[in-house]
Amino acid sequence: MNSTRKAAVIAGVLFIIATVAGLSGTALAAIPTGADYLTQLSAQASQVAAGALLHLIGYAACVGIAVALYPVLIRWNAGLALGSVLFRTLEAAFYMVGLACVLSLLTLAQQFTSAVAADRAALQAVGDALQSVHNRAALLGVLIEASASGKVEEDERL
Repeated sequence: MNSTRKAAVIAGVLFIIATVAGLSGTALAAIPTGADYLTQLSAQASQVAAGALLHLIGYAACVGIAVALYPVLIRWNAGLALGSVLFRTLEAAFYMVGLACVLSLLTLAQQFTSAVAADRAALQAVGDALQSVHNRAALLGVLIEASASGKVEEDERL
């Protein structure tokens, strides 16, 4: 098996792992909505933690795709090869920020369920802030991914 085919097989396997882990993780780690989302989240703590682990595997696989393709891409354009690894790493970093917010929400949800009524408003505000950071980090991850895809298409036209 030549090196290009080997890189393609590795990237393909990583792509499948990233897709399956991402879809499964999203199904398991969905953050409930509504006014009592912290109470619902506390009840689903182990399910959300399992989803977070699957997301972590998916993020590592996303970076692995770019690393596996680096030796192939560098033959055509060194900047494209390095940019691919850089953008995939940045994408994973922003998704990891969002994942850290989800895990922090789990801890906060457990504190929320055992807190007295006076403390619940403050915990709810922190939870809302964590959700906001999670949503914005995920949006930035998607924008970076789209930027990387646009860069690849632009370089292919040249």
